[in-house]
Amino acid sequence: MDSPVESRIKDIRDSLSHEEIQCLAARLLTETEEAKDDTCPVSVEIEDSKAKPVIEFFVEHQHRSLLELAPPAPAGKFYPQWMRSMDSYYHNVTQFQAYPPDLKTRQNATIKMCPGINDYLRTGYVIPLWCDFAITFRKDGSFQWQSPNDEFQIQSHPREQYDKMPNAGFPTELKFVSPWYCRTSPGYSMRALPCYYHFDHLWSVLPGVVHSDQNHTTHINTLFEVEEGQIILPRGTPMMHIVPFRREKYELDIHVASKEDVDLIDRYRAEGLRFISGNDGYKTVPGHFS
Repeated sequence: MDSPVESRIKDIRDSLSHEEIQCLAARLLTETEEAKDDTCPVSVEIEDSKAKPVIEFFVEHQHRSLLELAPPAPAGKFYPQWMRSMDSYYHNVTQFQAYPPDLKTRQNATIKMCPGINDYLRTGYVIPLWCDFAITFRKDGSFQWQSPNDEFQIQSHPREQYDKMPNAGFPTELKFVSPWYCRTSPGYSMRALPCYYHFDHLWSVLPGVVHSDQNHTTHINTLFEVEEGQIILPRGTPMMHIVPFRREKYELDIHVASKEDVDLIDRYRAEGLRFISGNDGYKTVPGHFS
């Protein structure tokens, strides 16, 4: 026999639509510290776990120590330290505003409270650097590298392949030969992106799309700004941000707002923006824009 709490939960669940359950689940996840590290609040799945798509990362037997030393992980595990240390509000409330100066509001929130950036930082997975690399750059565009294991290498594409790119300031292309393989469920690919919000201005990952249900390598192509000198990249450095997605075609529909569109916008304004404080108000609206 169900307890009163369980019965109440079932009543609430039965009264909500699929979209409302998703919004509620996302709201609850974002209000826990665990969600900041382990989950993407805009990718809540409530279907049977057997139907969920799968993403796998694996290495060959000789590199099995990487499973503990530097494994890929949900992107939230690599949440930038500068963002963690930032205050959520700057409390810049003017004397002309009617609410108390110490009230935490959207109007004085910092970038740390931006739902778009936070959701991005918790979406997908990050591949960290698997060992230390020391890289020496020369003015002529050549370079040398050292790693503690000869199996961990850096290669370079012929300059002719990218010489016409408007990449002034990033004269050297390096390809980090990754020991990790990534496999996704049939029909799913991955976006290979730079870890943008870590703001490493010496180098940048070249973004691309890999059909990871067919091609499982995760080599990381980069452009370096360094013209001369040596840099050391330590093991664990966030290298590549992977966001899996399902390949599908969309019907493009561009139109003047219909009555239904206007009603949805009005509802969004009435429901999603009615709170002075907080940053997830829009997620409480079923059918919200996301």
